[in-house]
Amino acid sequence: MNWQRALLLTGIGLFGLGALGLAAPGVLGLDLGQPVLALVAVLALVQAARLVQSRRRLEGSEAALPDREELYAVPSPGDRFREALSQFRRRPRASYRGSSRADLAAVAVAVLTRYTGCSEAEAQRRLDDGSWTDDPYARAFLSGDHDLSVPTALRLRTVLGRESLYRRCLRRTVDEIARVAGVPVGTGDSDGEAAPQSRTRPSASADGLVARRETGHWYGISAVVLAGVGAGVLLEQPAVLLVGVVGLWYAAYARSHDVTGAALSVERSLSTNRPEPGETVTVTVTVRNDGEELLTDLRLVDGVPDALAVTQGSPRLGTALRPGGAVEFSYAVTARRGVHAFEPLVAAVRNAPGTVEHERVVAPERPTELVCTPLLEALPLPLPLRTASTPYAGVETTASSGDGVEFYSTRLYRPGDARSRIDWNRRARTGELSTLVFREERAASVVLLVDVDESAYVAPESGEHAVDRSVEAAGQAFATLETAGHFVGVGALGRAECWLAPGAGETHRARARELLATHPALASVPPEEPENPLRARRLLRSRLPANAQVVVFSPLGRPSVVRTIRGLEAAGYPVTVVSPDPTADGTPGRRLARVGRRLHVTDLRGDGIPVLEWAWDEPFATAVAAFAEQRRQP
Repeated sequence: MNWQRALLLTGIGLFGLGALGLAAPGVLGLDLGQPVLALVAVLALVQAARLVQSRRRLEGSEAALPDREELYAVPSPGDRFREALSQFRRRPRASYRGSSRADLAAVAVAVLTRYTGCSEAEAQRRLDDGSWTDDPYARAFLSGDHDLSVPTALRLRTVLGRESLYRRCLRRTVDEIARVAGVPVGTGDSDGEAAPQSRTRPSASADGLVARRETGHWYGISAVVLAGVGAGVLLEQPAVLLVGVVGLWYAAYARSHDVTGAALSVERSLSTNRPEPGETVTVTVTVRNDGEELLTDLRLVDGVPDALAVTQGSPRLGTALRPGGAVEFSYAVTARRGVHAFEPLVAAVRNAPGTVEHERVVAPERPTELVCTPLLEALPLPLPLRTASTPYAGVETTASSGDGVEFYSTRLYRPGDARSRIDWNRRARTGELSTLVFREERAASVVLLVDVDESAYVAPESGEHAVDRSVEAAGQAFATLETAGHFVGVGALGRAECWLAPGAGETHRARARELLATHPALASVPPEEPENPLRARRLLRSRLPANAQVVVFSPLGRPSVVRTIRGLEAAGYPVTVVSPDPTADGTPGRRLARVGRRLHVTDLRGDGIPVLEWAWDEPFATAVAAFAEQRRQP
């Protein structure tokens, strides 16, 4: 018997004696006096008031069961305005308002210098005198005057609207910067601030207990009992005192029984644990009550992996479970590339009155894991590569492939040219002698790098994100290049542990397929522990073959990624960038993120690095075809 139950029984006994003394004076032979009774009444009323206040503080003390029906939500670029600004920031700022103005001025200077052809000094002068735009709000926001010198008529228009003057100037300035950069401007007035989704999991004890909570149900009945006792004693009315008797029994009922759910066990099975991408997998969960407690209020939520969406049924169930009983429920998920480990089931157990709740995690004896490994399908057209170069003097050693030679061009005949190389068709047609020029086909060594920086886990809408798109495109590029006879390797930009050296053959192809599908660095949810970027860059440089070409798959969401790409190019590795575009419109922050990505693409192309821009709503093969056509144009 715990102390709470002992106090409850003591209180019931004292209440019974008091009720007997009031109902039959003289039976107990006690004369406590009026002051003592008044003190007891006041204490009872004070305790009643304290219980009322405690009940208010107990609001929201129930278990918040996880939402497992939807995919792990990734943000859109620019959902958080401060982060959109930070990609242009050169030094930290203390004030949010001041930093917004200064950072937007830096963005405007960068845009004006790249897309209008003026120098930085000229761009800054145009910002100071307001000649860079016709919009009065944007002109006032970025002018040299620290006050918003907006005309009175515009100020009155802002006051009558729902938007503050500062917010309107901020939004209109971003719109003008986007217009200069050639970024389409849609609608949207909010700043797009959004809280990131939390992936923290509650810690549990050895027996799976996460927390024990008092829900506050029936908590007010004790206040009713004490108020009745206090009022009855002060008013000297036995009838009022006896009103609390009914509440007393309810209070005793609310605290008389507790259940823990410690004897729950769970079994989970999958219709298949090696599905194809897009295949529906049925998950069946069986929960048993192996203890002797009757669980009258049991709520269950299965641990669906973050990267899988529930498409049929529900992973949650509310039920009652008798001792030795079992309950079964099922739902379906759609398979997706990667290794998806199911988490323990979450159970919330309440006693019969609903006053106490135990939250537990229950793991099956055998872990449940779903592995989806897509096939590597080649593109219907070749993937354009850059002309191989090397920083070293001499002949570059490569392996021959195909027939050994391919037609390259024609040139004027030179004395000594072999007769077999003369273009006799042209000789017969025009009478001129010309020589056919062939070049030897050589197998390139290509490394495919997937950007797995935190900034790459973004998407314009719910569903797959830029990392998923990049891994999918890398798989198609691998199959295309390997089929063409090249040596192909795979790595993760920013994660040193993900690496497959360039190679060829069926075994190498199988290793690449397994790596792209199951390596933790390429998972559909971002890693919880960040990699040391300096260590990752050093290891990447040491692993790259001297004659390798590099294809980087990245949404270009962070300047550090662009600097890494430039560093590879400067080190002599011909780099091609495949950039899925996850940006969206609707808020100033999102438009600013679009401007940032446009600047990154412009800067890379200015350095001679080709960038394949891949729109979110088009197949990868279509983007490759458009890119190849651009490369053919002079």
